[in-house]
Amino acid sequence: MGTPPRLHNPPMTPRARFLRAFNSLLPTTAHSLLSPYYSRRRSRFQADWSVKTNDSPMHRPEQYTELDKKTRLLADCVERYTGKDASVLDLCCNSGRNLVELWNRGYRDLQGVDINANAIAFSKTYAPHIQADAKLLASPLETFFPKVADKRFDVAISRGTSIEFIAPDFPLVREICRVTRRFCMLLLQPAALPYPRIWRYEFERQGFTLLEYSYYVHGKTNTFCFASPEAVKELELRP
Repeated sequence: MGTPPRLHNPPMTPRARFLRAFNSLLPTTAHSLLSPYYSRRRSRFQADWSVKTNDSPMHRPEQYTELDKKTRLLADCVERYTGKDASVLDLCCNSGRNLVELWNRGYRDLQGVDINANAIAFSKTYAPHIQADAKLLASPLETFFPKVADKRFDVAISRGTSIEFIAPDFPLVREICRVTRRFCMLLLQPAALPYPRIWRYEFERQGFTLLEYSYYVHGKTNTFCFASPEAVKELELRP
């Protein structure tokens, strides 16, 4: 495990504080009123992304195999806060390149989930060396989470845009926090947001604390690292 920085909760911008206050005033039934709209968009998304193959014109599984700067950035964040014995869940993992990078760094308790069964199948060809240590499942997140025990994983990670296509009527952040014991790291592309979310606000509502935030300009990527109350206590005890 690398030496993590001292516990630091970055200040909220005025815009973020305003949006947090605005969202707190929304009626709790707002999302239920939009449920038919969410259902239609969810069906279209699942129908589109669940069938991508290496013969598809766009978003082929083979396009998501490079261990690039963003993959290394995410793995660096995991390594900064955890030891090699940490259990890691990759949400919307596609063919598993984030897990490959973590495996190359010595992590062995790995799991990934993605809606595309073709991408999961391709992972066996793309990364046969991780198959004994990484369990990759084909499932929508909406049906995956109810099957996972509380605090099952030390770390949850996600990269890209797929997680941002989960409609707000599903308690995504609540479920991530429920199954995560220590840390959650996200690399998100704000330009691709189909459903605007105030990620910091949603995680803080679940008791998690923002440890790190950065904006990678060239890749137009927001990077978040959140810690559970248990992880915050661990960090506070470190010199």
